[in-house]
Amino acid sequence: MKLLLGIWQDNTAEQFMIAAAALAGVVLAIHLLRFVVRRVLGALAARTQALSHRVAAETVEATSIWLLLPVAVYAAAGNLDLPSRLDHVIDLAAVIVMMLQVAVWANSYVRRWFLLRASLQAGEDAGAVTALGLISFVSRLVIWVLALLLILDHLSVDIAALVAGLGIG
Repeated sequence: MKLLLGIWQDNTAEQFMIAAAALAGVVLAIHLLRFVVRRVLGALAARTQALSHRVAAETVEATSIWLLLPVAVYAAAGNLDLPSRLDHVIDLAAVIVMMLQVAVWANSYVRRWFLLRASLQAGEDAGAVTALGLISFVSRLVIWVLALLLILDHLSVDIAALVAGLGIG
């Protein structure tokens, strides 16, 4: 309760309105950017029929607005005088959420690309379809392990032992 009272007393009504406008603006910008990119990539995919264009157009759908909400909170918090610990937590949350969103995009892209490649091979070679499924799984596992390691590193966890245990270092 002290924290909220301190924030309330340290900021003016104007700062709160600017922060609210920044929050709404960032959420609206994310929605608008997602809509525009989806339309452009969808049109490009329909025109060219290239596999990478179709996969990219479908990957945009993996953009989680709820996952990017802490980024909007980060933008809003920049307009307020917050205690340093709370400011640090908001910074961490925004960076971690962006890392998670990039991992979601990468996972979606890899999964969709391998699914489309497997569907092209489905009638011709069952072994190739199985191999593509396995490669897809391993690729997505690597994406999530790297995301986890990056998040832990950002949280100041010593990941040297984890990386050595994975046989990477």
